[in-house]
Amino acid sequence: MAEDRNTLSESSGRIARNTLLLYFRMILLLVIGLYTSRVILQTLGTDDVGIYNVVGGVVTMFAFLNSAMVGVSQRYITFSLGKGDPEASRKVFSTVMAMHIAIAAIVLVVGEAGGLWLLNHRMVIPPDRAGAAFWVFQSSMLSLLFMMVSVPYNGAIIAHEKMEAFAYISLFDAGAKLAIAFLIGFMKSDRLIIYAILLLAVQVIDRIVYGIYCRKHFEECRLGAKVDRNLFREMLGFGGWNMFGSLASVGMTQGVNVLLNIFFGPAVNAARSFAVQIESCVTGFVSNFQTAINPQIIKNYASDSKERMHSLVFSSGRYSFYLLLMIALPLILKADYIVTLWLKTPPEHTASFIRIIMLTALVNTMSGAVNIASQATGDVRKVQVTVGSVLLSIVPLSYLALKLGAPAEAVFITCLLFTAAAQLIRLWIVCPMIGMRKRDYFRNVYLPVAKVAAPAAIAGTLIHAALPKDDFATLAATVAICIAVTAACIYFLGIGKAEKEFLKDRLSSILGKKR
Repeated sequence: MAEDRNTLSESSGRIARNTLLLYFRMILLLVIGLYTSRVILQTLGTDDVGIYNVVGGVVTMFAFLNSAMVGVSQRYITFSLGKGDPEASRKVFSTVMAMHIAIAAIVLVVGEAGGLWLLNHRMVIPPDRAGAAFWVFQSSMLSLLFMMVSVPYNGAIIAHEKMEAFAYISLFDAGAKLAIAFLIGFMKSDRLIIYAILLLAVQVIDRIVYGIYCRKHFEECRLGAKVDRNLFREMLGFGGWNMFGSLASVGMTQGVNVLLNIFFGPAVNAARSFAVQIESCVTGFVSNFQTAINPQIIKNYASDSKERMHSLVFSSGRYSFYLLLMIALPLILKADYIVTLWLKTPPEHTASFIRIIMLTALVNTMSGAVNIASQATGDVRKVQVTVGSVLLSIVPLSYLALKLGAPAEAVFITCLLFTAAAQLIRLWIVCPMIGMRKRDYFRNVYLPVAKVAAPAAIAGTLIHAALPKDDFATLAATVAICIAVTAACIYFLGIGKAEKEFLKDRLSSILGKKR
């Protein structure tokens, strides 16, 4: 029993350390990323930003093959480490790398054929920017290929829970992109083309650094083992069902982006790109927590520690929502002033897009741990087909709405509604697979979340009504009060007695050390 407690304490401490490290990284990336976006908008202009976003989105549409295999890489590498078999880990990594190289070759052929056709015949691109759009496409395609062959290395870092590698490499990545944003302002040639090529160079450097780090620190990443053909086929079978879910995800994101371009042009794509960047920055705080906890979910399943796994799934869903709510609530309330402060002259629709996207993120954030739990079982067919079918319906329904004259916001409202439906369906399928009762999930996740979200939202609305002025002091006061109110709701309504005792012990320990 004492040994079990020590093991749990060790894993909890590892999760906490990794989460704090990733949060520190995320704060720096948030500041750098938001400032970089402002510089890029001023340097390139709204139309070129929109062109880069939608053309890069076309390339991303062909990345669903790779997206399907990301889960395969992380699942098999982490599972093999959980089993404690070094030889199996080497074989798994070599097989995963071979699979990603093969998929990269397929994506290159399909992307060049389908992507260029879509770019030349369906996209709304100003004629004088067609040449620049072509080079943006080619640079984005090469960046995607380099990213694809980096996935096994990223999976190894996550599986070993060495999050400091992500911190250092991603900080270099963000710093390099900020330098590029300033550099292109001095260029006399086509700035959009130079911007795309320089971003490709950063991706190549990232790939080299990831490879060197993993080969130096992880024995299985030295590619000494032979590719296991049977394992290769097994991974493809597992990834085949993931592919359907990835296709649905691409449809929900880049498919919608293409629709916005067809109906409204590059300016609305620019608005969406800034809204999505805000979402990525904010949800990054949650994904960092989930990145730290996900390997533990898979490893506990591999070691048949089901109760511990269920506890981690509950904690991940609950705390992910709480973390996101503290940031999303003031952002939703003050979106208009925030985008003006950030971009000076933001594209139309940016603030309304941010509000709906953040609501969707709040709904979707609880699905992360459930999805990882299904990946841990290795049986993803039913989940991917059912949930993927629900998400795929977003694109045709959005097209119908826009064809009937609906505003651009209609596509994001459609995403919100279908994301909520997909979350419930996913939960209904996964719970029996991992031996978890659905009512336990509702009692441990949805009920506490509802208890916190309802009073926090009401309080936030009242605060916004009491502080309607748009200036920095009012923004700072709104953010501080919303965070304080949400934190109070979490403490008194959203966590149990044991969690309160844990927080008190931690606080007492910190204060004692300071004394």
